[in-house]
Amino acid sequence: MLKEKIYLEENKHVKINAIIGIVSFWVLMFIVFWSYKQPENEKNQIIISIVVVIILTILLILFSFIKIKFHRWVFVFLIFAGILSLLIQPVLNIPDEAAHFARAEMISEGHIIVGQKDKEFPSIQSVNDLQHFGKTAFTKTDLKNKKINYTPITVKHVASTNLSFLYLPQTVGILLAKVLHMDVIWLLWFGRIMNLLCYGIIVASAVKIAPKWKFVLFFVASLPMSIQQAASFSPDAIINGLSILTIGYFIYLYDKKTITIKEYCIFEMLCILIPLAKITNIFIVGLNLLLPMENMEKKKRLLIKWGALAVVIIVGGGYYLYTTKFSVNMEQYAYLKAMHVNSTKQMEYILNHTSKWGRAFVLCLINQFSNTLGMLSSFGWLDYGYPIIGVIGTVGFAKVCFQEESIGLKKMDRFLISLMGAGIYTFSCLALYLSWTTVKSKEISGMQGRYLIPMILLLSLLGGIRDSKKNKENYVVDITISVVMIGMMLIVTAIRYY
Repeated sequence: MLKEKIYLEENKHVKINAIIGIVSFWVLMFIVFWSYKQPENEKNQIIISIVVVIILTILLILFSFIKIKFHRWVFVFLIFAGILSLLIQPVLNIPDEAAHFARAEMISEGHIIVGQKDKEFPSIQSVNDLQHFGKTAFTKTDLKNKKINYTPITVKHVASTNLSFLYLPQTVGILLAKVLHMDVIWLLWFGRIMNLLCYGIIVASAVKIAPKWKFVLFFVASLPMSIQQAASFSPDAIINGLSILTIGYFIYLYDKKTITIKEYCIFEMLCILIPLAKITNIFIVGLNLLLPMENMEKKKRLLIKWGALAVVIIVGGGYYLYTTKFSVNMEQYAYLKAMHVNSTKQMEYILNHTSKWGRAFVLCLINQFSNTLGMLSSFGWLDYGYPIIGVIGTVGFAKVCFQEESIGLKKMDRFLISLMGAGIYTFSCLALYLSWTTVKSKEISGMQGRYLIPMILLLSLLGGIRDSKKNKENYVVDITISVVMIGMMLIVTAIRYY
């Protein structure tokens, strides 16, 4: 009787919080719309904004009032929020999406391996048709009812240094559109949908596997920038998804203490994929050294850990050296030449002026960090945004990190995770300093907030409290925060382009 009374009381608070959250969401969305709306095509803007508010409200109601396993709700949330994003976002409006789209289409035609010296790549006319309307809303193009044109052409940029497995979901979507003889726009939409679907499955799996930290995994996976990238042709869907899954599986193994050979092999396979997806995230594989493995002798444990880590580093390092042999793509060559970017001369400068460069580089890392994080609230080709999203996201992230039960990290493990996070940021900046920054420059060019999403999740492991009182009413508030941020991104996008 007492338990039933407590349940009813908690359920009452959940409903109250949900109602307050929904009303607050509506009010904030009205404010965003009213402050940003444009007199041109106001009808379209209103319709899209209403649809966004209705669907996000339904997702909030689904969590608050209907009994559903959390990982299943996470999947549903990511898919529906992502579908809103992929339909509202204009044609090829995500950084380098045109190149990623061309690469996926190329793979769909059987061209899986890219030659290191290739400067032009096989494609079809429909790729050009879509690229012609880049950054343009579908309703403002003549792509409606336009069929897929298979006339052979060549393109100059296909993100050739990326491995082909990063484009498998998008390729499936393109093949589906081709097999069904859909209009050309469905090459884009089906590719985006399949990429999103893959991301949703990976994240939901991570949330299901992790015995703790589930909501933090979801919160980072549902950041507006995470949703935007997952609902596009960007390989960030796989890159971020793998990072989330690896960290989720690490939490499972860390909590388990005793680890079977099968479980360790699965973790190591994920660790190998991490640097192959994006070399700058290689520091995440350092989690391997933190696994307890109390069912093994110390010497055997150390041998396995360091041996496995060496394999990952060799594979990741070998892949990185392989990518350095690729020719500079012709689309980027003009920029690199105009900006006096030269990796060889940049490295010579670093080696000849190590002390001077080191001080300037560290200062640059510190000064640009806040700006880089701020870019998480800039969308499309980073040419528009809603800065308050960054503030809301920071507060929300701090809240979820310090209300969850700690995963029980030891002091040394906390220190090592801090180093791993710093390593991701430093290595990312260094890579861009060498490949995208003017020689001898005191600033780092090309750094984007989306590169730091894996680092943010990794560093979140440092949070948590010893005795956490998990209750649904707190989570309703947290989900409202996520819904508000996503709603802001979608409405601002709709007003900008429609």
